[in-house]
Amino acid sequence: MRQLSVMLMLCAGLVSQSAGLLSAQSIVSADQAQRAGMVVNWFAQARGVGGSGLVNTALVVDEDQGTTFFELQGGRLREVISEKGIGPDGQPFKDLAAAEEYAKIRQEVMQKHLEFEGSSEQVSINKYTLPKSSIYCMSNSGVVQAFDAESGRLLWQTEIGTSSFPSSGVGASKKLVAAVNGSSVYCLDPANGKLLWQKRCEKAVMGAPSATEDSVFVPLADGRMQIFDATTNGNRTQTMISKGTAFNPPTVSGKVVSWATEGGFLSVAPADNMSKILFRLKAGSAINAPATSKGNLMFVASHDGFIYTFDKNRGTMVWSSSLGEHCSSSPYPIGDYVFVVTEENHLFKFDSRNGVTAPGWEKYLDGIKKVVGASRDRLYVQTTTDLILALDLETGSKLGTLGGSRGLEPIVNYITDRIYLVSGSGVIECLRETASTTPFIHLDEVSQIEPIVPDLPGSKRSRPKNEDSDPFSDGVNPKQIKPADADPFGDPKPSKPDSNDPFGGDSKPSGDKPSGGKDNGGKGGGDSDDPFGGGGSGGGKKDDDPFGGG
Repeated sequence: MRQLSVMLMLCAGLVSQSAGLLSAQSIVSADQAQRAGMVVNWFAQARGVGGSGLVNTALVVDEDQGTTFFELQGGRLREVISEKGIGPDGQPFKDLAAAEEYAKIRQEVMQKHLEFEGSSEQVSINKYTLPKSSIYCMSNSGVVQAFDAESGRLLWQTEIGTSSFPSSGVGASKKLVAAVNGSSVYCLDPANGKLLWQKRCEKAVMGAPSATEDSVFVPLADGRMQIFDATTNGNRTQTMISKGTAFNPPTVSGKVVSWATEGGFLSVAPADNMSKILFRLKAGSAINAPATSKGNLMFVASHDGFIYTFDKNRGTMVWSSSLGEHCSSSPYPIGDYVFVVTEENHLFKFDSRNGVTAPGWEKYLDGIKKVVGASRDRLYVQTTTDLILALDLETGSKLGTLGGSRGLEPIVNYITDRIYLVSGSGVIECLRETASTTPFIHLDEVSQIEPIVPDLPGSKRSRPKNEDSDPFSDGVNPKQIKPADADPFGDPKPSKPDSNDPFGGDSKPSGDKPSGGKDNGGKGGGDSDDPFGGGGSGGGKKDDDPFGGG
């Protein structure tokens, strides 16, 4: 009887494999990956994509939840079974023991398959436990899907909004998934995709939302950031004012949330109290990409080619550096270094602790469009011809090449060593290094910050003056930020229900308005080099102090 069940499982496995091949075509072939020292972990087809691809994707790793996997490997055959997966009866495994028993059955099936092909390879089982990792994606037609980021298994899919309305994207945290269609934001349960609540935004939406464990952030067309309190099902809401329009989702980093605007401002606020701004960075030109974070450091680049690095907990500038070229991408921090790609497609590497050019990187690497991810000792980048290169993390020398296609949009992964590629047709593919059977998770690897480092000849580092003074004693003009009141979310009345108008032009904004003064770091006066908008009181004299304390 056991032999018969094994043979039936073999037939079912072959049928399932064929169906999978018909539903999606891998972006990088197994042979291409092998030549670069990698393997194709999985690939899957997203639904409702059409001809314009996915709107965006979001990767979330939840260290508080673990999942046990059984990896079966033998010859060219490989299969991963999750304890939270689906069993042969079409139902989820009732417990870990049931998943392990199924893995043993599949081991016999795969072994019979190899013997049938004349192979003498043995199928092994590798058991490991990983933190829960999920990829959320949204199509233009409003289909939101969740995939297990390690196995590629489809977790759930939910259709929201109206397919004829524009979809702005999806953002997620460990406890919330938020997606925007038209001018409405939809909050979903990350466990099953069930709609928790839906609210109308006050104005047109300019980018994908972001989420913390209890709030949803949506950038609006008029430059404000609307925050929905998820603990009240979105009924309490407030808007934060920032000069310029935010085209990118906010960055959630530990206990703070930051968002940048084309007006050159980066606002930083506590994630659990959005009624106040901790500090506001004023760059010399537009900030076209979200800030990134590693440890207690945050990094952001402005279009005029400056990188600003500050301590997000203390609100102090650590260093700023000029690239000498326009930049519209987010810095990529890894270990003690940070990589930056310019609009001229040049890749730079700096010491993240002091802004000094990394040894051996006095000359940039040319032809690089984007940093995709990193492993223990490799950096993965996308070239201007859409190839994926594996570079030595230390020296930048080329270690391997992965084929790509025009329109390839990698998911930039700051968290693990997995490489995720997305094609224009909505195929999502996961690649890993051959020896990396379990993901390597990048921890907060940045060393202790040295607050004062002497300038080194030949470096591009520039350190602000008066570093010993309190740079945030008057970092934000109180006239520009509404003081906190008893209710940090302002008007307790629910948002208006959804209507056929996808942009909600008739809604009147409620909540915070600036109560006086231009958002230029003080009254009167001309341009100021103060990136944190200090309370200067007039005069056209420029000041090189980037904190403008007085």
